[in-house]
Amino acid sequence: MNIMALFCCYGGARCERAPFIADGAEPNDSLVFPISIDKAVGLGAPNQPDDVRMIQQALNRFPDSMGGPKPKLSPDGKVGKFTIGAIEKFQRRQLGFTDRKIDPGKRTINRINELETTVWVTVPDRTMKKVYEIIVPEARACAVAADAALLSARLAFLSRPKGLPPPAAPTMINRHFQLDKNPNASRDFEMITRHFRNMLALLSRNQGGFEKTFVPAPGRFSAIRMLTSGVLAMSQSNGVNLKGGLKGKAQDGSDIIIPDDKIMIMVPFTFATRDEQIITVVHEMAHFLGDPDGSPDVIDDPPSRSSAPSEIAKMPARKRPRLAECYATFAFEARFRREPIRFLV
Repeated sequence: MNIMALFCCYGGARCERAPFIADGAEPNDSLVFPISIDKAVGLGAPNQPDDVRMIQQALNRFPDSMGGPKPKLSPDGKVGKFTIGAIEKFQRRQLGFTDRKIDPGKRTINRINELETTVWVTVPDRTMKKVYEIIVPEARACAVAADAALLSARLAFLSRPKGLPPPAAPTMINRHFQLDKNPNASRDFEMITRHFRNMLALLSRNQGGFEKTFVPAPGRFSAIRMLTSGVLAMSQSNGVNLKGGLKGKAQDGSDIIIPDDKIMIMVPFTFATRDEQIITVVHEMAHFLGDPDGSPDVIDDPPSRSSAPSEIAKMPARKRPRLAECYATFAFEARFRREPIRFLV
């Protein structure tokens, strides 16, 4: 059940639309951990149907990044090439070896139980302290640098003889927004400038303590699901003009209120590089301060929901001023004159 659609930023590098509470992502099984099997499952094993089904369901709990099967196994209690392959993949990823078999009480099933042990986590207080003491000022410095770069390039976009094509824009701006290839360069230049001015105002209010836009995501979360998701922050399109919140359920089942008018910091933000944290804040503000969904000028992400450089490169010039990641990478380069250092990619 999708409670609400939000922008989920993956380190500022990947961003997708997703529900805050992804009930559909909950395991569709009745497993109770720790699990145990009577006989071995896998290559050359007894493969009792109930044991096989339990292992198939348990492996389906893990994402591809943790060695889980892709596509998911059909929990039919039968061992075929897909189940054997899934066991092999999990063992190689998690244990560094494979015998394509899971024995009762041995390393592989112990590792499954270890990973599935639920640890509930929240956004640490120290993370939010860092957001306001370090990241917000750094993001504001990025927005100031972006605004200065746009101001210096203004003549290239707006003051040209009528009927002549726009002259070449400064290299940095075109690298991110491709205004030199955009037939609506003048209009979009103004839109970009307006968004950065709005970012400056929002960040100044937060830095001065007059507003608290950035808040910890409410509720407790499964540590495994949080840390493997890579989701650093969430916000709603045009959230700045929304009010109130929506009742929902956290991953531990507790009742929470999901704010409409805030940018939520997620647990993995704590473990990201400072560069990632800065671009994530700028990226989310582009969504948060942009137009509402359905508007032709909504600040969105590529259709793939990935904002990786390879996906951005596929987008036409007219879309670049409407991509949150373009705002984030442009502002970062304007401030630091380099690419961000990332590891959550």
